[in-house]
Parts: sequence; C-alpha cells; structure tokens
Amino acid sequence: SVGFSESSDVFKLARRSENLLILLKAVGNTSTELFVLFVMVFMVVLMFGSIMYTVEKTMTNNPNSTKFNSIMSGCWWSVITVTTVGYGDMFPESSLGMMFGTLALLAGLIVLALPVTVIVANSPMNTRKVKWKRNPRETGTDNILVHDIILCGVTSL
Repeated sequence: SVGFSESSDVFKLARRSENLLILLKAVGNTSTELFVLFVMVFMVVLMFGSIMYTVEKTMTNNPNSTKFNSIMSGCWWSVITVTTVGYGDMFPESSLGMMFGTLALLAGLIVLALPVTVIVANSPMNTRKVKWKRNPRETGTDNILVHDIILCGVTSL
C-alpha cells in the first residue's frame, strides 16, 4: 500500500515537470471555456437522452423490450454516443431513434470540437516566447534576441 508520504513525493515530482505545469496553466487560462464546454455537453446529453427515451418507448413494437427504461438510461446512452465511446450495450431500434442517434453523434462532435480549438489556441504551448539572452560567443555586453517557439511540447530555436 502507498502511504501519504509516497503520494506527496509524486506531487513534489509533478512541480518539476514542465509539461505538467504547461497543462495546469492551460487549464487555468481556459477555465471559462472548459465550464462552457461542460455545460454544453450536459445540455446535449440531457436533451438527446430524453428524446431517445421518449422515441424508443413510443416507436418500438414492444416498449418493454427496449433498454431505454428511464431518462437516466437514455442519458447514459447519450453520454456514450456524444463522447464517441460507443460501448454497444444500448442502441436505438426504431428508425426515428436511429436518426436521433446520428444527430446526437454529430452534435457531440460539434460540441466537443469547437471549444477544443479555443482551448488549444489559448494554451501556453502556442504562445511565442521572446527572451533576451547574453551571447556566449561575444565578450561584449551585447544581447541577442532569441526566439523560443514552443509548439506541442517541442522546442526549436
């Protein structure tokens, strides 16, 4: 078993990880966008879960045979569909349900893809850092401008 002191060592190590610090700064810089993303996903999941429950209960030949027994089971299906996981444990059986399933998948792609572009654009990994450094080759006090471009964790000079 791992004790408290061992788990605190992991946090000490995490402070020294530049990539983890970049990730935490990106999350901090985009907290509003992440909140909007979660709210949008929640609304899409609730909407399509309710629609799918209603459609499958009313449109199937035997309403008792469907796995959409409640709105919560419809929301479970909607989470799996919107996030494109697709377990396959539940699926619509009616034609109208299949159509709404396709719409749920497309809505999930749009809802997840649009905010991700905003989050990536605001991340510190896409910012251009300009630093002044002393030129080691010259003995004078002249400084040179060094462009340090960080993109996707790769540093180039």
